[in-house]
Amino acid sequence: MADALELSVTVDDGLIETSFGDWDGYTFAEIQERWPTEMKAWLASTAVGPPGGEAFDVVDQRVAQARDRIVKTYAGQTVVAVSHVTPIKLLTRIALGAPIGIIYKMELSPASITTVSWWPDGNASLRNFNIVP
Repeated sequence: MADALELSVTVDDGLIETSFGDWDGYTFAEIQERWPTEMKAWLASTAVGPPGGEAFDVVDQRVAQARDRIVKTYAGQTVVAVSHVTPIKLLTRIALGAPIGIIYKMELSPASITTVSWWPDGNASLRNFNIVP
């Protein structure tokens, strides 16, 4: 699609999904059964990561840095950022100035579209969230 529109594609590792470490490939129920203590700690604090994975607090910093780079590099332009669940929730959280725990209250559908506008003065506007085409 980018080729057809004569647009370039840039990969920013700051927008990759959270590493769930040892939990990758398991369902929520399987994780609850195999790692009940770790799951309880993970659900209780965004500062706790899954075994071998990233804490949401760490991902939040990574995503914020990626957002800063993108806003600076493409000031005044429209950017389409393709990512997975957690980075999208965190970008939404940042736009709203909400506490990080808000990510537990958001649900994203596969292939949904969330649109945020960031303005030169630093303000942001959540234009839509979880729109399914």
